Amino acid sequence: MALTIEDKGLDELIKQFHGGSKVAKRETHDAMEKSVLTIQREASSYTQYNPPHRPGQTYTRTFTMARTMSVKVHTLAGGIRGYVRGGVWYAQLVRGEQQAWMHVGRWRTLMRIAEEKKAAIDGFFRKAQVNVIRYLGR
Repeated sequence: MALTIEDKGLDELIKQFHGGSKVAKRETHDAMEKSVLTIQREASSYTQYNPPHRPGQTYTRTFTMARTMSVKVHTLAGGIRGYVRGGVWYAQLVRGEQQAWMHVGRWRTLMRIAEEKKAAIDGFFRKAQVNVIRYLGR
């Protein structure tokens, strides 16, 4: 299971602001890192009782899925890509788009978490743009 976020606007930003490519890359990388960490934190924040256990459930949560989630950010030609990955084989059944029937409606998918955090993520990238513009205006 993996969620990928991509920003393809890096080349355009660099073209608009000649000479600021290092700053633009750093700022967009930082914004992407904040984005994937925000999603990872939210996806890892479940508790022993939330989401609630199913009636008759005997499994005790070990939080292995939460502990093994990872993030990665890669700068690409013309953009940047961030990944949030589940570190256990069953993560896609719990947080992926093809959830197992017993998790549907109880566990939010990574995509749903990303959609819920869209305003914060957009804010990270807006702030990155402002920082680049400020740097170039010196």
